[in-house]
Amino acid sequence: MKSFTATAFILLIAISAFPAGINLPGIGARAVSMGGAYRALSNDGSALYWNPAGLSSVDESQLTAVGQYMLTYSDFTADDTLRAINLLFREGPQKKLDREFYTGNIFGVYAPKGNSAWRFGFGVYSPAGVGSTWDVLLEDGSGGVGTINPRSMNPPYPDSDFVMSTTEPLPHRDFRGRLGSYSISAGAAYSIGNSLSIGLSPIVTPAFLDVRIPSSDYSKMQADTGVVFQEGDFTGQSYGFNLGVLFWPNDRLSLGGNLKYQTAFAFEGDYTETVYKFYNEDLHNLALFLGDTLLSGEKLVKPTVRAEAEFARPLEFGFGAAYKIGERMLIALDFSYNYWSALDTLVLESADGARLLALPMLWVDTYRISIGGEYAFSRYLARLGAFYEPNPAIADYQNLFIPDVNDRVAFAGGFAAVLGKLLAEFSVETEFFGEIVAKPNFIDDFSVNILGEYAASVADFVLSVTYRF
Repeated sequence: MKSFTATAFILLIAISAFPAGINLPGIGARAVSMGGAYRALSNDGSALYWNPAGLSSVDESQLTAVGQYMLTYSDFTADDTLRAINLLFREGPQKKLDREFYTGNIFGVYAPKGNSAWRFGFGVYSPAGVGSTWDVLLEDGSGGVGTINPRSMNPPYPDSDFVMSTTEPLPHRDFRGRLGSYSISAGAAYSIGNSLSIGLSPIVTPAFLDVRIPSSDYSKMQADTGVVFQEGDFTGQSYGFNLGVLFWPNDRLSLGGNLKYQTAFAFEGDYTETVYKFYNEDLHNLALFLGDTLLSGEKLVKPTVRAEAEFARPLEFGFGAAYKIGERMLIALDFSYNYWSALDTLVLESADGARLLALPMLWVDTYRISIGGEYAFSRYLARLGAFYEPNPAIADYQNLFIPDVNDRVAFAGGFAAVLGKLLAEFSVETEFFGEIVAKPNFIDDFSVNILGEYAASVADFVLSVTYRF
C-alpha cells in the first residue's frame, strides 16, 4: 500500500482563492486597466473594495453595473516517477476542463445634495472565485492502480508485491474544486476639510464550496482498501471591514491607504466518501478461502455526514500615490501586503468533532506592486497598467486546485468614453504564471504534493457602465 500512497493525492478545499491567482484580478474596469494602482484614486463605487475613503471623491450620485469574463489556461504533466508508481495517471500534458468564468458586480454611490462632507456607497461584488476541474486519471483501473504487499495488512498473507486494480470505472472528472463568493458591502466616507477624508465599509461575504478529489490519507486508503473519493458541498460566510484614508497635499498629488480585516470562512455542509475498492484475483480468492473479503473490488458509497471547516483570510493593507501631470495625464503607484502565513493547516471535522482531514498548507506572506496611467482625450480616456505579485503557495504543496503556479506578472489596458450621463469603460488584463516543476515532498511516507510540471495563464475582460445623476 505504501508504494501507492507515496503518490497519493492532496486535498485542497479550494477556498484559497484570494491572493495571487484565485483572487479575481481586480474590481472595477478602471482599477483593472490601471493594474490595481487604485488606492490613491478610488473615485467610483469600487472604492468599497479598494479604499472606502475614495467615495468622498465622487461628485454626484451614480449607479454602476460591471460584467467580468475570465479565460483561464492551466496544463499539468504528471511526473514519470508518479506515473511509474501510480498507473492511473494519464501520460502527457492534461488541460484543465473548466476555463471560462463569468461574474457580475453592482455599485451605487449616493452624494447628498447640499452636503459636501458625506458620501455613501453600496456594492455587491465577487472578490474571489475559482474553478478547477480535471480529468488526469484513467477511468479504467482494471489495467492496474499500483502494488500492495498484503502482509503489511495481515501477517498470514504472502510477503510479496501484488498489482492492484479496480472493477468499477473511476469518475471522469476526477479532480474538482469550485468556489464562489460574493461580498455585500455598505460604506461611508467623510471629508475633513478639503485635503483629508476617511472611509469605512463593513463586509459580509457568503460563499459556497464544492469539491471532489481522491484522498491522500494513507490510513484511510489502507482501512478501506481502495481509491477513496472525498466529496463535499459546503456553504459558509465571512465578516470584516475595510478602513481607508485619502489625503490630497495639493491639487495634483493624492495619497491613499487602507486596512482590510476579514474573519475566517466558517463552512458547513454534507460530506461523503466513495470507495473504489482494490482488486486482485489471486489475493481475493485466498482471502475467501481464509474467510476474508480482502481486495474484492466493487464500489462502496458511505453514508453522508455533516462536516465543518474554517479557512483563514489574511489581514491585508495597502497604500498608493497618484500624481496628475498637466491637465490630461496621471500616473499611479500602489503597494499592498497580505499576511498569508496565517494559513497554516486546513482542518475538516465532522459535526461531532471527529477529524476527517488535516491538511498542511504553510503559505507565505505576499505583496503586490502595481503601476498604472491614464490619459484623457476630451471625452475619451486611455489606460495602461501592470503589476507583480509573488505566489503565496509553494511548490512543496503544489496541487491541481491552485490555478496559478508561480509568481505572476500582469499587463493591463483599457479605455473609457463619457457619453453624457453615461460612462462606458472596458479593460483587459493578461496574467502569466510561467512554469514550475513540483518535486516530491514526503511526510509520513506519502507525498503531500502532486508531482509534475505545471503551467498557467489568465485573460480577464471587464465591461462597466455607470449612470450618473
